[in-house]
Amino acid sequence: MKLQKILSYISLLCLSGVSVLFVGAQNPSTAQTSPAPEPGGRPHSLVWDAMEKTYYAEFEETVATYTFWVTNTSRAPVLITAVTPACSCTIADNPQPWKLAPGEVGELKASMNFAGQIGEKEKTMAIDSTGGRRQVLTLKVNIPHDDNEERRARNMAAAAKDRQAVLKGDCAACHVEPLKGLKGEDLFVAGCNICHDPPNNAKRAQVVPDLKTLAFPTDKAYWKKIIADGKEGTLMPGFATAHGGPLTDEEIESLAEYAVKAFPFDPANVKKTN
Repeated sequence: MKLQKILSYISLLCLSGVSVLFVGAQNPSTAQTSPAPEPGGRPHSLVWDAMEKTYYAEFEETVATYTFWVTNTSRAPVLITAVTPACSCTIADNPQPWKLAPGEVGELKASMNFAGQIGEKEKTMAIDSTGGRRQVLTLKVNIPHDDNEERRARNMAAAAKDRQAVLKGDCAACHVEPLKGLKGEDLFVAGCNICHDPPNNAKRAQVVPDLKTLAFPTDKAYWKKIIADGKEGTLMPGFATAHGGPLTDEEIESLAEYAVKAFPFDPANVKKTN
């Protein structure tokens, strides 16, 4: 009798186990463990000594130089396929092709031309490689204001001899290329702000007027003329195609219309300058 009870108990346990297995087979989502997360946030194979560097320029310097160091921290070789500066005023000097063995340290030199500028300037370089996603290095330069009146006047006079220089050569990457296809406010932001309202908290050069505080009346005719022809004795170039500039009559018209609305004459500015 006792043996029969034991056998019955064992049979019951076996049946219970079969039931559990059957239910699990019918509901695989509850029977299986959660899938492993997909790879994400994997560290980049290339580690730089810094992602951003700042050059503090001296008076009369026109070129900032930088050196970045990079280490291949992976167990496999990494090929740097491209180093692309955002502007032609910035030049990268790196091996071609550039392949780093595991643990190898490489050197990337770069330079930025900031002639004729004051305050802060910032450019970037994009790094493409087989080591992971694109990386971006930031190059900054702090350009001092020249307190030497004689030297500043001399430099301004030299620049004023060729006001159109800012629209030629390497300078065109910042002062011409971004303007293509734009009109009105968009054109002003791309082509005028770089000098009249510099980005990144850079200071406007003293020789460049603050358009919000002009102490004389202006109208559409005024804006059209100064945009098209520039102004003698200053750094303002003529943007009209007649002077070798990039703007058509239609684009100049749209820019003048925006300036009339954005910078209306305020008589109070006359009192501030007296």
